[in-house]
Amino acid sequence: MPLIQSPEPKPRKIKLTLRLDEPLTRTVQRYAEFIRANNEYVIAQALNYFFERDQEFKQWVEAHPNSSSQGRSRRSKTVQATPSGNHQERAAAPVKGDSQ
Repeated sequence: MPLIQSPEPKPRKIKLTLRLDEPLTRTVQRYAEFIRANNEYVIAQALNYFFERDQEFKQWVEAHPNSSSQGRSRRSKTVQATPSGNHQERAAAPVKGDSQ
C-alpha cells in the first residue's frame, strides 16, 4: 500500500453562463471575498449544499435515475425595449453548457 494516496479524480467542468439579479451578484462577490474564494466556488458550494439537503429532490433523482437535461434546449423569452418604448418578445439563445 502506498504511503501517499492517489488524488481523487476531479469531475469534468462544463461552462454554464447565467444571469443573476444585481443584488444577488454583489452578495456572491462579497461572500467570495469574505471566504477568500472565487465566485465559481461560492456558487458551486451553495448549490451542492442546497441539493444535499433537499430530501424531496433526492427522492425524485432516485425515482428518475436516467433523467438528464443534456440534449434539451431550454429557450426562454426575453423582452427587449424598442426605440419607440414598445417591448417585443424574442426567443433567447440557449444557455451555454446545454447541448442541442
